[in-house]
Amino acid sequence: MIEAHRKRRIKGDHREPQPHEGRCTTVLLNIITVDDFRDAEVISPLVASRLDTGIIDRLPELKLIATCSAGYDHIDLAACRERGVDIANVTDYGDATVVEHAKALVANHVLLRFPNVLVTPHNAYNTDAALARIMETTITNIEGFAAGRPVNLVQTDA
Repeated sequence: MIEAHRKRRIKGDHREPQPHEGRCTTVLLNIITVDDFRDAEVISPLVASRLDTGIIDRLPELKLIATCSAGYDHIDLAACRERGVDIANVTDYGDATVVEHAKALVANHVLLRFPNVLVTPHNAYNTDAALARIMETTITNIEGFAAGRPVNLVQTDA
């Protein structure tokens, strides 16, 4: 059923690679900039782009959000489910980096002297290896979706 669903929703016959125009930008996707991307079938935002109903409704061709993050709380799951937009994320880009960073922080950290303190670093994306993993997974997510074999999809069921 998923395979038939994908073929119906994606333009073209994907048994052969189809040419697609790509565009990279440093502009955040928001209510002011969204009209510049109205024809996008796939977007790959960072967490700084809050994708709510107002944004998603203004992207009529949108089929996939391939977020460059493990988290997806910046994306309105209900709006995506209603519009039939799939979401793919980077499931494990920085696990080892986070562990190493946390170990370094925990050792004699001044905050740990206070009761009820929880230190939660999030610097996983700051290494070359983590950035490479993010890009590799994001490209894999987009290629899989375009080929009708999506990977790393986020469940949007209520």
